[in-house]
Amino acid sequence: MRALELSFGRTFDALVDSNPGLVIVLDSLPCPDPLYMRYRERLQPVLRRLSTERGFHFVPEPLGCQPETGCFADATHLNAIGQVLLGETLANQVSQFVNHGQELADSVTV
Repeated sequence: MRALELSFGRTFDALVDSNPGLVIVLDSLPCPDPLYMRYRERLQPVLRRLSTERGFHFVPEPLGCQPETGCFADATHLNAIGQVLLGETLANQVSQFVNHGQELADSVTV
């Protein structure tokens, strides 16, 4: 996990150096795969801490559904319902960080 933390740290530092207007870090999505979920649980505090240290906005639950609610096509991929929910959730989250009338293209780093 330490190597992953260092890798994310270097990536986040490169973002800081590029002087973006706004960076939103999404937590990894929940999914039906139990191994993936164990890694997700271990990674979430690392992403949260690294984001906070660099002034990024961390979104801990970017998807409004859990694996058992029918949002997934298989163990790791969203189906059409899951993709729509993710888009709606992201739009709501981003609207909290962006002033009305401001162009997203000028302020958001993807």
